Amino acid sequence: MNKPASLALGPGCDQHAAPSVVGSGKGSIFIPMKANARQQPVLLGNTRRAACDGFTLIELLVVIAIIAILAAMLLPALSRAKERGRLTACTSNLRQLGLAMTMYADDAEGRFPKADFSDNLIGLPPALHTNSVRQAIQRYVASTNLFTCPTLRSQPSRLGNYPTDYNYLCVHGWAMLPFFAGFDNDLSGVCDQRVSAIRRSAEKPMVICDSLGDHVGVPGDAVSAPGSTLRGAQNTVFADGHVGFIRGTMQQIIAIYQMPNQ
Repeated sequence: MNKPASLALGPGCDQHAAPSVVGSGKGSIFIPMKANARQQPVLLGNTRRAACDGFTLIELLVVIAIIAILAAMLLPALSRAKERGRLTACTSNLRQLGLAMTMYADDAEGRFPKADFSDNLIGLPPALHTNSVRQAIQRYVASTNLFTCPTLRSQPSRLGNYPTDYNYLCVHGWAMLPFFAGFDNDLSGVCDQRVSAIRRSAEKPMVICDSLGDHVGVPGDAVSAPGSTLRGAQNTVFADGHVGFIRGTMQQIIAIYQMPNQ
């Protein structure tokens, strides 16, 4: 009688498991089977390594895309929050400059200082006086940092030509230029005027931030461009000491400068 054929079993099989019968009759072959045998996956090549190493390329690309979308959503909000902080600092500077102007006037028998519109180095408008407003009220301010606006100091193109960032409503220099013939310091300027002569003090700009729109997200150069109708805003301390925005196109802002004092 022939013995049952012997089969070589793989390592996943248990030699002590109950046998199973393949075939029928005298030619049947008995194959021992593992009682709790289960199918095990066969991993080929680098499949096992890819499963253990982390993200696949597609998953990484998805993560990168999500991060890019979130950054695009958050960066404008962060930029606006940063500018709000700069505007707060600018407003604080103007408020303290307004107080310094008031103290100067108190010591000068009720008269505002005689000083140029700006101390810029480009010569516009022409400097007709011997000092700037910074020189005039220096003794009344705690720090020279009050004369610089954080928003404008962040613009490298200004640093060489603009020692300070706040302008004084002296229109003597502007009146020398043909395209600003409407300026008359005796009628609409603050320079060398008596405080009592400015009846519309809540409407009369006194010290103005040189930014024409950067505080409200509008490039100042775009507002001042010839023929521009873009509306900007200038942070300003008025003759009565309160701080607020002058809003409008370049032409409308100039019209506010030229508003009569009475």
